Amino acid sequence: MVSLGSCTAAILFPVLTLFIDDSYTVLSAGKSGNTYLIYSIILAIIVLYNHRSNIKRLMNGTENRLSFKK
Repeated sequence: MVSLGSCTAAILFPVLTLFIDDSYTVLSAGKSGNTYLIYSIILAIIVLYNHRSNIKRLMNGTENRLSFKK
């Protein structure tokens, strides 16, 4: 179920970049907020693409769960 957290974070990352003001970013010299949004969307697509087998297992209900038992 760790992959569910990774996919959720990947989806939320572009949404949260919409709320970042340019004054909060160190590299804001000459870059608009749209640059960060596009970058975050590309990263989200890459993460979701890499987790496609985990997403299939989540939909089938066969994804391994994180357990701390021995």
